[in-house]
Amino acid sequence: MDYISRGELFSLVDEYGCLPEEVVRIYVAEIALAIDFLHNAGIVHRDLKTTNVLLDKDGHAVIIDFGFAKWLQRTERTNTLCGTPLYMAPEILRKEYYGQEVDWWSLGVLACFLLTNESIIVLEAHNINGLRGATVARLTPDQKVACSNHVGVKSNFFSRDMITKSDINN
Repeated sequence: MDYISRGELFSLVDEYGCLPEEVVRIYVAEIALAIDFLHNAGIVHRDLKTTNVLLDKDGHAVIIDFGFAKWLQRTERTNTLCGTPLYMAPEILRKEYYGQEVDWWSLGVLACFLLTNESIIVLEAHNINGLRGATVARLTPDQKVACSNHVGVKSNFFSRDMITKSDINN
């Protein structure tokens, strides 16, 4: 097992606030390559977030915590409710069947967080018959962005149909 010495990707945002777009592009590209590798191996991570990406001694991204990962081929579907709500794709929160595309949704949320230092997802907690849960209460680009140099980030995120883009190799 390797020692990953530079901590979590979240720590960079915590320390520096919004990251420059050039830096975010590199991290998103590295994570995208790792996700593509996992998907080609038949694995969906299902809990991709800034605290599950570590930085090695050279500053490269390393995905960790495969506790919610599942063997799932590109054409297979599952409907297990798992992951971190702020990074979950809407179909997971709605308890619908989903596939590997949920990791790409999480990467989009992660990228926006790195650029803006805020979540683009607002969850509404609910308690029905003693069962706790969450639903996406608002998923809109009209919230104030903390870093003015990335005002268009949320709008650009919502201009793409992220849910149906299940295979970036098409």
